[in-house]
Amino acid sequence: AEEPAPAPSAPSKPARTADPQYLILTGGSPFLRAIGSVRRPEGEPLPGFGNLAVTKMSAALLPTEPGSYEFRFQASNGTGDFKLAQRSENGAPRNVRDFEMASSGGFQVYRFTIP
Repeated sequence: AEEPAPAPSAPSKPARTADPQYLILTGGSPFLRAIGSVRRPEGEPLPGFGNLAVTKMSAALLPTEPGSYEFRFQASNGTGDFKLAQRSENGAPRNVRDFEMASSGGFQVYRFTIP
């Protein structure tokens, strides 16, 4: 029996290999960590993105599905101000946001979009 021909793909958008986006942390003290989860606004944490730790040395891979997201996190092991940003594999950081260490260890939110 012959294999059936694959169905033509829907002519929506041309398939593009989404450049993976990373969440990066800069500034602050050397051992600062931002630990939290990625969720849709007002939503539950996304499966697989529930316990991300971002440090100066390690970025976190972000979802590839286009849309709006937020990274809800607590900062620890640090002092002073720091920045979170998103960056593609080779691109410059964008959506750079300033944060301060929350004295109470409270949650903070970094909002971003995946194009």
